[in-house]
Amino acid sequence: MKDKKQGTGHTVLTLSILVVLGIFLVSAGLLCRSLYEYRKGEKEYGLLQRYAAKAPGREPESRSPYSLSAGEQEPMLAVDFEALKKLNPHIIAWIHIPGTPVSYPVTQGEDNSYYLNRTFSKAYNGAGCIFMDYRSSLPSEGGNTVLYGHNMKNGSMFGSLKRYWDNEYYREHSSFYLYTAEGEIFLCHITDRRRISAQTDFFSEMQDKEEEPGEDGKTDRDARVTLVTCVAGKNEERLAIEADAKKIFVYWQHKQIASALKNLI
Repeated sequence: MKDKKQGTGHTVLTLSILVVLGIFLVSAGLLCRSLYEYRKGEKEYGLLQRYAAKAPGREPESRSPYSLSAGEQEPMLAVDFEALKKLNPHIIAWIHIPGTPVSYPVTQGEDNSYYLNRTFSKAYNGAGCIFMDYRSSLPSEGGNTVLYGHNMKNGSMFGSLKRYWDNEYYREHSSFYLYTAEGEIFLCHITDRRRISAQTDFFSEMQDKEEEPGEDGKTDRDARVTLVTCVAGKNEERLAIEADAKKIFVYWQHKQIASALKNLI
């Protein structure tokens, strides 16, 4: 009887060890897969930076009726949308928040699911892509332009947006740029910390704020760009950062862009 109990005990112990080992191996496998996807995504987006090279000293082709206010800096990127469209025709813009990791192409799909787990190259990857809500339009159309991106643990994509809860970080990075494939550059400014919030039904709440459109289909309210990302540990919440957007420049001519990129790559 004693030997039988000992045998049962050894069996239970062995099974327990195997279960723990199995859990460890599965967890390790998932971690390795996540790290692999992180690095693969970082490599892809790192290579894409060549299409949005810094071009200091370049003069824009023409200015919009709006002008820069005191303290506002001129945009510093020359984005080659012609080349980017050959890689992915879904590209509609490039977002750049100076001094942060955010400098990415922006796509727009037929729904809000496609680019959640696909990179700019349409390869499956948990990092996804920065994309515009399929119901939104560019700031030139008025209203609210909603951009989504994952809250990546390594700070890539929109992973750095959570730092806006810090007052100093907010003050230092309250402005960003949206370059559009249509040839416009918008300066986006977060005018108030109250425009940084956690919401549960973001798009519906934003739509409720919209004013009635006029005969031209546009609202009287100034154009806005809102950045949205998930909140760690809170599946139903989204961090939303709303900024006013104004057109400041029309793009450099394509030949100037190509020349700048050729010299910098």
